[in-house]
Amino acid sequence: MPAPATATAPPAPASEAELASLALASATSLAETPDLAKASLAGVTVVLSVQKLGPEAGGEDAMATLAAAATAAVTGLRRAGPPTGPAEAAACLGSNSAAALSALVQAGDESVAGAALGAGAAEVGVALLAAEVAAAAGSAPTAAAPPPPSSSSSAAALNYTSLLGGLARSGGDAGALALVDAGAPGALVAALGCPPLGAAPHAPLLEAAADALCALASAAPARDALDAAGVPGALAGALVAAAGADPPDTEAGVRALLALGMLCPGRPATAQAAVLATPGALGALVSTMRAREAGEGGDDEDARVLARDLFQVLAAEGGEGARESMVAALQATG
Repeated sequence: MPAPATATAPPAPASEAELASLALASATSLAETPDLAKASLAGVTVVLSVQKLGPEAGGEDAMATLAAAATAAVTGLRRAGPPTGPAEAAACLGSNSAAALSALVQAGDESVAGAALGAGAAEVGVALLAAEVAAAAGSAPTAAAPPPPSSSSSAAALNYTSLLGGLARSGGDAGALALVDAGAPGALVAALGCPPLGAAPHAPLLEAAADALCALASAAPARDALDAAGVPGALAGALVAAAGADPPDTEAGVRALLALGMLCPGRPATAQAAVLATPGALGALVSTMRAREAGEGGDDEDARVLARDLFQVLAAEGGEGARESMVAALQATG
């Protein structure tokens, strides 16, 4: 007769310190090996570990461990380019490192973002995103029929873009300026306009790039550099793409409108002029404002309010010539 089974107590949930240590171990593994399978496993492990921590990791010890993990993840990013092993393994390593670092930055505080930036996350993240965009753009034999990029390439570009947005959001003004110095505005503008990577419609990359630029625009000291890099015009183009999707891509549109709402009011006329000069931008603003009335979908209240506010700013600050174009846009969609 078999012995009766004994009840086994469920394992105690991992403490925050244990999860932070696991994140460090996983990020260190990312930094130390270009092997495809190990890089994939480490990337998944560190992301899941940090997600369990939640936005409040708690405790100075946990923050210190997360900061160390962020530094290790940056080392993993550096190993992704140029490849130190098979190209697929190196690409996987870079993409997973970016995802892991994004999770670490999101779970930590400014000290974690500062550790990542101090280790060079801005420079390497920008370089890797620029390489993905350039490779995707160069792979198209014709403008009319670009071949689709590999799913790994699209995922890598999305992870690098999300990483830059996370660093901008968590690093404060100093982090935004570090990203500007590293060339993030130009790389993100290129990502916005890269159809081979799925820029429109309803593309996660379009939304992530607009979101990252919105995070940069929230830092007032970075706005002049964003204007100089052509960000207002690029965001206006993203708004046109988002409004023209079927149904309209309100998630990307809201982020573009939020950023333009910080870059245009009370700013040099170059930002407003760039929006007004973008083909279809005024029409996209009007259609977004009137989406519910026209039954065209895109019934996101935030998008309508933001579009209305930006339209009013352009009318007030865009000059006499702009008003004529705006009246025409209103009449064309009336």
